Amino acid sequence: MTSQSAVGLTNHPSKPTVIGISGLPAAGKSFILEALRKDLVETEFTFFEGSEWRIKAINHIRDEVATSGRIAIVTGHLMFWSEVTNTPYAVYTPEDFNTFTHIIYLAPDEKTIASHIESDEKKKPLPTAQNPVYFYSPAQPSPEEVLPLVQHFKQLAPAGANLAQVKKRFDEIIALHDNKKLQTFLVFDGDRTLTAEDGGRLLVDEMDENGTGQCDSAMRDLYSGPMGYSDKAFHQATLILEEECTDDMFEDRCDTVSAFIPLYTEFLTLLRRIAQQKHIGPVIVTCGVGRLWTKILKHHGLSDSVKVIGGGRLSGGYFVTPAVKAAVVSHLRDVHDLNVWAFGYSPLDVPMLCEADQVVVVGDEKTRSSTMDASLAKTIQDGHLRARQILLPSTSSPRLDKDSLPVISLSDKKFVKSITDRRKELLPLRSYDATNKTAAKILMSPMRDAAVAGLVLGKAHANVGRYLATEYVSKIIRLEECTIPHV
Repeated sequence: MTSQSAVGLTNHPSKPTVIGISGLPAAGKSFILEALRKDLVETEFTFFEGSEWRIKAINHIRDEVATSGRIAIVTGHLMFWSEVTNTPYAVYTPEDFNTFTHIIYLAPDEKTIASHIESDEKKKPLPTAQNPVYFYSPAQPSPEEVLPLVQHFKQLAPAGANLAQVKKRFDEIIALHDNKKLQTFLVFDGDRTLTAEDGGRLLVDEMDENGTGQCDSAMRDLYSGPMGYSDKAFHQATLILEEECTDDMFEDRCDTVSAFIPLYTEFLTLLRRIAQQKHIGPVIVTCGVGRLWTKILKHHGLSDSVKVIGGGRLSGGYFVTPAVKAAVVSHLRDVHDLNVWAFGYSPLDVPMLCEADQVVVVGDEKTRSSTMDASLAKTIQDGHLRARQILLPSTSSPRLDKDSLPVISLSDKKFVKSITDRRKELLPLRSYDATNKTAAKILMSPMRDAAVAGLVLGKAHANVGRYLATEYVSKIIRLEECTIPHV
């Protein structure tokens, strides 16, 4: 495949990281700030009480952290409640969203706010289309909840940090295999590729049915909003899932949903077959929820042989984007020198497909991505992709035309064999030694005779070649039976 660079993996490096801690008056912003000041290293962080600053201040903060290379943490208000109109009104400025890269919004319950007011008499933001920012509101606005968030944002702040975490995880998966035998890796998208179901959609539905009912709206607004399907959007999706439920609740929801997601029979058979092969490694790389797919595989007895790269929780240390998926495939191909098969379903998979050696497009006709055909046609026409397609079910009509996207089937033994067979160019070399054979000694003599030269020497070489072909090549390529007239 034609190599395409995986771009847009992190924030633009020219924009320094500024984490806002916002909330209602007496929500505990100053308390959180002071707690963080004690726990975080001041050579890496700088702290500001945002209520003391406005436009000039926020510009000063941005300039200072850009110069020092540290990460700024700033408290302040984003909105107040109007007693006249009985509605919230914004108090942030355009410069706030030109500066902030993340916002942690403190929203404690009424009792907590009342307690803060009593003990300290001193005392939901909206990102714009031009300046989308990360947003998270912890269930319990305490230092114990906020500190891991700040550390997470810091970890992924440097350019390339997220991709580095994914590659580290991938190298751990590679290390589970015998490097001397490993030749091929199969990289699968998850939802709508290995199954007709959209596992992420089902998980969000389950969380809404047994939770606040806000997750579905947040996810829908996220991808249809200013972030679109950008890298920031996939990171924000992880923050939304983290915000919606605790780790225990998340595990329970994944358990429930995974039990109702069947794999295509054809892929289930293939995955079970390659689980017995030492020279093949399978992995699922999904922009969706990695933990959900681990549990789906466990239900089908594949969790030991098929590993998963996916986001969904901050504890994972990374999130997956289309560009990350492409970089993973090129990492397997270029760094580990593996033959890579990629299986995908939607336009989000196209960057990954373009990096693979062998490409297969999948998708149930009823649930196919409506924009995939146009994306595929353009990529194929531009010469970046040569792919084949699997029709699921087999009675489905093909994508594009069969010349542009040839149809293959996992029930075709010859095709499956092309996946599972060892790469011939990597098979151990077999050596044949004729040195001590009597015939070889006779044929070698004129080649070592100083008196033999010119055409006679050439004929001696030809005789050796004829002998080697008759004695050995016939054994390697084997003989073909044919009918001849008998004497």
